[in-house]
Amino acid sequence: MKKRFRESILSNNALYTEVCLKNLACSTLLFMFSCGASGAIQPKTIPNIVGGKEVVAESSTFMVSLGMGNASDAHERHFCGGTYLGGRYVLTAAHCLFTDEVPDDASDIDVTIGTNDLLNQNAQTFPVIQYYLHSGYDERSAINDIAIIELEDDIQDEINIKAVQFASEESVKQLISHTSQLTVLGWGKDETGQISTQLKKVELSFVDQGIACQNLGFPESLESVICVGDPMSGKDSCKGDSGGPIGYYQDYHFMQVGIVSIGSSCEDNGGIGLYTRVNDFIKTGWIKSFSSGVRYWKDIYLPFNDASYGFTIPVQNLSSHPIALYIEDAVLPEGVEIEDHNCQQPLGAYHGDCFIDMLVDTTVINKDSRNTVFNIGTNHPDIPELEFNVVHHFSSTEP
Repeated sequence: MKKRFRESILSNNALYTEVCLKNLACSTLLFMFSCGASGAIQPKTIPNIVGGKEVVAESSTFMVSLGMGNASDAHERHFCGGTYLGGRYVLTAAHCLFTDEVPDDASDIDVTIGTNDLLNQNAQTFPVIQYYLHSGYDERSAINDIAIIELEDDIQDEINIKAVQFASEESVKQLISHTSQLTVLGWGKDETGQISTQLKKVELSFVDQGIACQNLGFPESLESVICVGDPMSGKDSCKGDSGGPIGYYQDYHFMQVGIVSIGSSCEDNGGIGLYTRVNDFIKTGWIKSFSSGVRYWKDIYLPFNDASYGFTIPVQNLSSHPIALYIEDAVLPEGVEIEDHNCQQPLGAYHGDCFIDMLVDTTVINKDSRNTVFNIGTNHPDIPELEFNVVHHFSSTEP
């Protein structure tokens, strides 16, 4: 598996974090992303919408284009889609961010929201400060292919920017049972092979999930996904835009059902695609817990073998609720310690912050698992726990 390492620092609102390698000088926090395992069906970060219809501006108020911040050309900037959740949060697919194709640092990504035309000079673009991948995401199977992007600031009320609406669980069940059609929205490549600067839509149908998964080379049953495709038309998930929405229109309002995840190539396997089923992550509270105003480093990537790493993790409360952290009650896995913290007092609403000093010993933590997850409880009504994810990438040699 190819590995690539990066340095990243969170500087907004005087927040920062460091990794102090024992017996070495302190350095900025190292992050690592990896491409998919060899032979696995790869998510498409620049898929196509061929034969789709253009979408009017009034129908795109919730649509998000993820862009390479250092690219000036619209065709080069756009790499994934997403939907606006409200406040400072965007919903997308985890595989859009867990890849070598995106910029190293979250601050090198920006998002354009509320336009159907990527060439629109008046389109509003917002800087990204952090993102949260689902700790159970597996790039080889598409399980939990979901992520939330946090912008630097809340977006103020704008006439052309509105939060997306989600279909109810009952509505989704009825759609599946009646093999209804759904609509994919995106700026993927068109017939010319170029990224479409105009937002397009294409209609696809539900298919039998067991058959679809077999066609894609996956087990018959995958959690939290739906299978959609139209074998007769040649249109499928590779025609959509990764991270963007699939859903339906109800009284002129788009109701999101899923997130464009992965699929076979258009020419192979009947044109079937897998989509992350959003309702499952609403029910579990996952989306709410990462979009309710508490900012912190969730994912910790360890780049070297057999060493101890010290982390100073900033936690900032940007929500309207004071929040207490139950650090002393945290049950930590073997090899993870909290050495110190200044979070004894509740964090005040709107910019209360504190710091947690952690130590991770990679000679002790479970190397048989892809990652080690632990939680610190809170009294926040929407965030019962802060989830920390230590991702294991051990190798015999340094990269």
